[in-house]
Amino acid sequence: MNASAKSKIRLFLALAVLLLAGCGGKKFATPPLSEVKSIEAWLLDSSNEAPTIQVPSFLHESVLSVFNGAVKDSSPMKWVVMGNLRITTATGTLDVDLYQTGEERGAFSIGKDYYRGRHDTVIKGVILAAKKLQSEATAGEQAPISNLEK
Repeated sequence: MNASAKSKIRLFLALAVLLLAGCGGKKFATPPLSEVKSIEAWLLDSSNEAPTIQVPSFLHESVLSVFNGAVKDSSPMKWVVMGNLRITTATGTLDVDLYQTGEERGAFSIGKDYYRGRHDTVIKGVILAAKKLQSEATAGEQAPISNLEK
């Protein structure tokens, strides 16, 4: 992936975060970025498959920022599962279930605690950016067989 493409992805993520800031009530606290060791993501696709996506470390801050301002939801609905995040920190693992609400405010849960925050498409966009980077990195590492035979 060239520098221009990375810059465009970073710009998109920064704009998405700025445009969708702010909620009231008891807010969700993300783990400190300095403690995050890895983030894995799973998004269900049209065939209900959810391949593992390794989120590159330079996107960790963008992933965490999507949850900034989220507030606890005391009466959650039955939303459609969109995917999952596993955030591994220096002190443990945080599993976050992601939901597609079809509403202005997206939803996620950690254990039995449900939260409302930014629109579903924001978190999905960050994860899809990570998936694209992972695919491009994998494609770059594998030389076509025809090139190996020469």
